[in-house]
Amino acid sequence: MSDIALSVTSLDRELFTAINSGLHCSLLDRIMPAITDLGLSHVQAVCIVLIAIFRGAARREIHARNLVRDLWRSVVRARHWVGPIIVSIAVSGVVTQSIKRTHRDRPTEYYAREHQLGRSMDVQVHTIAGVRAIRFNGFPSGHTATSVGIATVVTLLALRRRSRWAVAAFAWSCATLIGFSRVYVADHWPGDVAGGVVVGMLSGVCALWIAGRLAKRSNAKRACAAERAVTTS
Repeated sequence: MSDIALSVTSLDRELFTAINSGLHCSLLDRIMPAITDLGLSHVQAVCIVLIAIFRGAARREIHARNLVRDLWRSVVRARHWVGPIIVSIAVSGVVTQSIKRTHRDRPTEYYAREHQLGRSMDVQVHTIAGVRAIRFNGFPSGHTATSVGIATVVTLLALRRRSRWAVAAFAWSCATLIGFSRVYVADHWPGDVAGGVVVGMLSGVCALWIAGRLAKRSNAKRACAAERAVTTS
């Protein structure tokens, strides 16, 4: 390794030890597993759909008589932000899984092997009871990538509307906590989280572009259908 690579690797391991071993306490041991689960892509997708439904209910758009139809319509009405977010989750998931085919040890696996060789004996990885340690394909952090992708989409939409900065701040706070939790529960190195941030930002931008293209095509088809209906009437 070059001197720069060695320095980056050393910093990565020191940051991991500082967060995982230096900050552990009973309170965080109870909270962090729940926070890290919020980074699961299917959990995030369900949360986004539920938020759209709750918004519809708050606006009294959902009625018991046509419950299923109104639930669907509440999601469709929010498609300008639900669509890009779902696309960003999908894009970041595909990208991270593609990159993870290049093997990189997780912290628990790395230090277990180091201890077998009699090295790094001063480092003890803190694990949480009941949380299964993942041992392979660590880079980048998928939980972080999807979370940052969502935050990026929300921020760019807020820029367009010049409002809802509180929502963007909340999204970034959640993404930060999820990224932190991945190191705390010993599933990722800080470098994996940094890689997830980059993937997430790019995925968010890409998702908005894809959603915009799909919206234009949909609007064009509707315009053509409306024009045909007028000419045939």
